[in-house]
Amino acid sequence: MAAWEDKHAEKDLEVYFCECSEERCREHIELSQSQYEHVRSNSSWFVVASGHEVPEVETVVEEGARWVIVEKDASVLRAVEATGSRRSS
Repeated sequence: MAAWEDKHAEKDLEVYFCECSEERCREHIELSQSQYEHVRSNSSWFVVASGHEVPEVETVVEEGARWVIVEKDASVLRAVEATGSRRSS
């Protein structure tokens, strides 16, 4: 079986689900492997579709063309970690 890097090297972008606070959201976000690894480099960062950020409990860290990296407030982050609500495609 091919390594993840070999298997995914043939595509520039991968598709992920938006990690916004709306449970029913199924909007897709395209990220390169390096962008995805950048988001995962900080456990309090989440990638959401543009316009899905919640300023009351999130701070925008970085913006792309159709996505935003947000940092969750500590109180919200505890709830997210407790529910294991990170979704994958």
